[in-house]
Amino acid sequence: MQDQSLGLIETWGYTAAVEAVDVACKAAKVLFVGHHRIGKGFITVKFSGDVAAVQAAVTAGAAAAQRVGRVISVHVIPRPHGQLGALGSGFPDMPTGKGEEHARPMRVKKAAERETARIKDFKTKRTRKKPPK
Repeated sequence: MQDQSLGLIETWGYTAAVEAVDVACKAAKVLFVGHHRIGKGFITVKFSGDVAAVQAAVTAGAAAAQRVGRVISVHVIPRPHGQLGALGSGFPDMPTGKGEEHARPMRVKKAAERETARIKDFKTKRTRKKPPK
């Protein structure tokens, strides 16, 4: 089993964060774990995967984000401790080293379902006709 790592890119602005995620996911085989809005426009995006892939993805993502916005901080944690998930949602459940594969958390699936429902609701609101006056 390859060593897992956690990559973080902190940006100022949503556009830079989206660009970082797009380029990072295209640059290497990593899993986009999620994002965290810190406040005042600061957004941290998180990736997991093997150490070399995360390093390459974070480097490429940060360079792309810097072209369209502002990068505040970049960091890769090789072999993070298994209790890192206790920091809060959005952190990957790290494998225990007993051959378990890194799996997508259930919260990702639920978030996708909520987003799908939100889009359907938006389309319904947009297509409703206003009653005549």
